[in-house]
Amino acid sequence: MMNRIYWLPLGLTAVIAPLVVSCSSRFDSCVERRSCPAGGKGGVSGAAGVGEAGDEESGGGKSPGAGGRTEGGGDLGDAGTSGEAGTDVAPTLFDACTTKGAFACVEHANAQRLACDGKLWQAGTTCAAGELCDWTSGKCASVVSECAGARPGTTVCRGDTLLTCGADLVSASEGQACEGRCKLGVCQAPTCGDEKVEKGELCDDAELNASGACAKCKPAVCGDGVFYPGHEQCDDGNTVSGDGCSAKCRAEPVELALGNGFTCARSSTGLVKCWGYNGRGALGLGDSLDRGDGPATVPSRLSALDLGTGRKAISISAGGGSTCALLDNGDLKCWGNHAYGQLGTGDTNDLGDLPGEMGDALKPVPLGAKRAIGVSVERLTRA
Repeated sequence: MMNRIYWLPLGLTAVIAPLVVSCSSRFDSCVERRSCPAGGKGGVSGAAGVGEAGDEESGGGKSPGAGGRTEGGGDLGDAGTSGEAGTDVAPTLFDACTTKGAFACVEHANAQRLACDGKLWQAGTTCAAGELCDWTSGKCASVVSECAGARPGTTVCRGDTLLTCGADLVSASEGQACEGRCKLGVCQAPTCGDEKVEKGELCDDAELNASGACAKCKPAVCGDGVFYPGHEQCDDGNTVSGDGCSAKCRAEPVELALGNGFTCARSSTGLVKCWGYNGRGALGLGDSLDRGDGPATVPSRLSALDLGTGRKAISISAGGGSTCALLDNGDLKCWGNHAYGQLGTGDTNDLGDLPGEMGDALKPVPLGAKRAIGVSVERLTRA
């Protein structure tokens, strides 16, 4: 009798042990695994009776692995065999299920699904690219574009509105609208220059402004004393011409220099233009072609001379076939006819008549420790 009492548990142990081993794989699709006990993971829970019909009447509280789970009242389509409503437990492969054709998600934000064959959960179809399994229905749904690549629960930006991605990335909830820009899921403080018109601003994007200019978040108005680069050449705070800045905020010439057959003019903004005879490079345009003798080369169509990076002229002078300019940093630069060394560079090579000789390549006249305060170029005469 004693032998019989202990023989039964030992026999059960011998049977259960192989089941634990053989049914432990979550995604094992072998036909033999259909013999695994329903409910639980790896067959052990099934052996303990989890998922039995009696649990359905008690709310399914003892069946966390069988059927679908609900989130906010949703259900994966296998009512009566699911776990407690609102729990976050997914069924696993070969758990018991009752609704044939029902689908369940393997986990949150995942494309893999399980399908119920009417008895057990089997490996289901995988969602297509750009889709993930919706936990509340087991169906494939498109990923919210702003949440693609984000983690569930992450806050991202939808335009300038905060957006919190759902647990499966197929839904999201909008939050507050940012006063400034939204960047990387964080509202930025309103700032002039962020290309968004905010409180106290009249504009913040030149391209969207009717006048085509916007500085300090106000539209360009000639005469307001604010200089708008690219839209105005100057702004002296009035709309009076003849004072160096015209009524249309265009720079006016304030100095002329007459050479041998050519003319140079300096504007109130320190720009220099030259036109006329250019046989020795006196126009400083990198060639020896005349200017101003055709509609395409009148002064308004000419480019300003390149005197060096960021440099402006404060005085100019011309004579014979040479031109000089005193710059805003005190440098003196000369170009054109250099037959007698009048450009002061230690040789007799003309400058400004070939490409690459102006700008930073044009070296200042070496004056030693002295600084020039004025410039005058005399016409060359020979006895």
